[in-house]
Amino acid sequence: MNNRFQPIKLLKENPGCRVILASQNDGRKVVIKEVKLQAHEVWFSQFRMEVQVLQALEGNFVPSLFGVHDSPGACWLVEEYLEGIDLAAWLQSNPSKALRRQIFLEILERIQSVHEAGYLYLDLKPENILIHEGHAWLIDFNACMPIGSIRPILVNRDSLPPEGLEGKRMNEKADQIGLGKLYLLFFGPSSIAWTALSRNPNHRFRNLDVFAAQIRKPPKLKVALMASATGLLCIGVMIWLFYPASTNAANSKLPDAVKVCEELKNELKTGSLVLSESEWIIDARSCLEASHLSLAGFLHEHKPDTESFQVEFYDFLLGLLLSSDVSIAQLDSLLERLFQQAGWVEQFKDLCKGLMQARIILDPDQIHQLLIVLDAHCPLDDESCTCLMNYLLTCLSRRNHWIELPENLEANLVQSCPDLYELYARTKP
Repeated sequence: MNNRFQPIKLLKENPGCRVILASQNDGRKVVIKEVKLQAHEVWFSQFRMEVQVLQALEGNFVPSLFGVHDSPGACWLVEEYLEGIDLAAWLQSNPSKALRRQIFLEILERIQSVHEAGYLYLDLKPENILIHEGHAWLIDFNACMPIGSIRPILVNRDSLPPEGLEGKRMNEKADQIGLGKLYLLFFGPSSIAWTALSRNPNHRFRNLDVFAAQIRKPPKLKVALMASATGLLCIGVMIWLFYPASTNAANSKLPDAVKVCEELKNELKTGSLVLSESEWIIDARSCLEASHLSLAGFLHEHKPDTESFQVEFYDFLLGLLLSSDVSIAQLDSLLERLFQQAGWVEQFKDLCKGLMQARIILDPDQIHQLLIVLDAHCPLDDESCTCLMNYLLTCLSRRNHWIELPENLEANLVQSCPDLYELYARTKP
């Protein structure tokens, strides 16, 4: 660098480069990104990639590129400094849902601009998004790769799509993984997030225009019968969620969630609070039965230090109730292990209710595998059949995707809940 710039402070440094806030002779602040001379060649390659992307995106809500110096003795770029707030801090200020929707749609537009320029962004996370003058700006491009690339270079493994981890070619759908994780931060769990986060690229949104359309307005049901089915389903959900907690607790022999909460508060005051694993699980089930948010938050923060499947399972459901940032990988793992548990029947019912309450729609492959396993365990009890049919009707109303039922399971559902089965069967294409 030359005497035109006066360093103000070091913003970031890693083994390959450093980022400095500096001022020019005219007093204007700029950001200088410098690749260290001893850095691996990969850093120089990605530095040049960042320059290419910035040049291609000029004027599309990215920092302006003021200068580039690329020689054997020095490698650095100078870009516009943007006064603003990073996305994580912006979200903590709790802006309205409408404003969150506006910013998320802007992020979709920014990523689409990257794609139109021929690149994948691949490192979408809150610290790489700046809210400047009321709009979303992308500010870091050193992880970008051309569309169709096989192996990302400087991408954190947590940000990689499954196909990137497996060394497969990546198309524009690869960036939906980062967008899905952001959607969870913005709005909590929903079928939109799980669609974007699908491990199979073919099950994600066809393109970002479709993604945006799902956010702007709810999908319209194309068949009048489906509207009737949804109305009936909503009544069933309301009964589940809002029926007096004491009745539900009595039927399931679970303690009353309000009483549990009072007892825990008293134990906290006296300093005698010690929850065993079995007590925590019972309290968690009681809390989920009554949708008791304050108790859910307490149990979620005070789960037993154990690797028990049941603790992991019910802590996941508490996370759904609280709309926290749950992991789709954890959900997949729980589904794989669920039917190996001795008490899987009750857990299966609780899972169906939790997924419905959080409006999470499994992808068709996950549902298909679930139905195959349930078919092998037939006959199911009446309550399990009702839980399953309600969830399948939820999936149908949200996705309009018919799912064929295995033979044994279908016969079981016909006998146990004929009314719900008839609604489902009459929507068959």
